[in-house]
Amino acid sequence: MKAITLNQPWASLIAEGFQSYEVRRWCPPRYKILQRIGIHAGGKHVETDQIVDLMNRLSGDFPGRSITSKDAIPFLESCLEDTRRLPRSAVICTAFLGRPRLAKGLCEGSSPISPRLWAWPLSDAQTLRVPARIAGQPDLWEWDQSHEPDQLL
Repeated sequence: MKAITLNQPWASLIAEGFQSYEVRRWCPPRYKILQRIGIHAGGKHVETDQIVDLMNRLSGDFPGRSITSKDAIPFLESCLEDTRRLPRSAVICTAFLGRPRLAKGLCEGSSPISPRLWAWPLSDAQTLRVPARIAGQPDLWEWDQSHEPDQLL
């Protein structure tokens, strides 16, 4: 299965069902569209001010956001209290990759999103019981989940 590495808290927002798109500078290969991919949480430490900034942006009327619900705010608040809720250096879920589209199509009116970015729709996230510890890689990379049997919740 292919996987993609995302920084936290974005990987967990997908796993929890709060984020419906991942925005990238490139479109995924056609042969991976309409399939499940692994969502890998990168190893980069998340600063609390990054989470607070994201919560502030979610509270406002930010056009074109890819997070579908303000319900993400209580989740992010809990991450501030206990950063272990944001696993790092691990595949934490799989998600269905839909048909990508230009990110500018996500927004009405003026948008802070570059017209050259691609929005990857991600749905039906299935969380792993135990995060699969593995180093991430750039782009889409091959994740051998054969040593992770029956991990999906």
